Amino acid sequence: LFDDNKIIQFITNWFRQDVFQAGSYDWKELKSFFSKYPHLYALIKNPYMLSHAIYYKINHQDAQPEDLISYIIDNMIEKRWPEKKYGIYGITSSYMRGLLSCIAWEMAKSDQHYIAPSKLVKRFRAAGEQYDEDVELDAKTWNTIANEMNTQAGILAIGSPDTERTELERENYVFQLNVIEHLLAAEWIRAKLRDTFSLKHSTPYQLIERVNELLPDVITQKHWQEIILMLFYPVSEL
Repeated sequence: LFDDNKIIQFITNWFRQDVFQAGSYDWKELKSFFSKYPHLYALIKNPYMLSHAIYYKINHQDAQPEDLISYIIDNMIEKRWPEKKYGIYGITSSYMRGLLSCIAWEMAKSDQHYIAPSKLVKRFRAAGEQYDEDVELDAKTWNTIANEMNTQAGILAIGSPDTERTELERENYVFQLNVIEHLLAAEWIRAKLRDTFSLKHSTPYQLIERVNELLPDVITQKHWQEIILMLFYPVSEL
């Protein structure tokens, strides 16, 4: 991962190499923008994500941090997933994003933020059952899909560069950065609450019951505090 100096060097080199695209944009202003938002800054320590953040911000100067983060995640999952290959199974890029969101939420819920290589396919299948029961695949297809997801997007990986990871987590599959796990877990909770709540048919008690299923009784762990913040607030307000 990049430290502050490498981020500055990367941004200045980008501007130096692509003066036309950068236009009148000030690289110092861009660095300052990134630094203001901790969750965005955690992502751009990854060089691949930093390059996407620079490109998007230069071309959409009014973009907010949540716009950049969404763009980065979109590129890692939705734009790199071979949809033509798996579309016949109903495995679209948005479906894969749903599976990863489910896995992220399960990690948070269990407080076990890694998956043993031998259990990776099983976790994808279990997430698939929760996300869409109508998609039925055999074990071989699930094995191919799980491996392809990691190869194409690299969101789940062994040997995370995140310095907050434990030694055990570094030996197993984890989300490449903690902030990605938290963002996707918040997405899953939001989607489940949206599915549950209806102004016409839902009661406050039903909504409270669903919230209790999705969240822990006491929000004391750091990862849950992060997820709750991302659930209710735009990144620009964190």
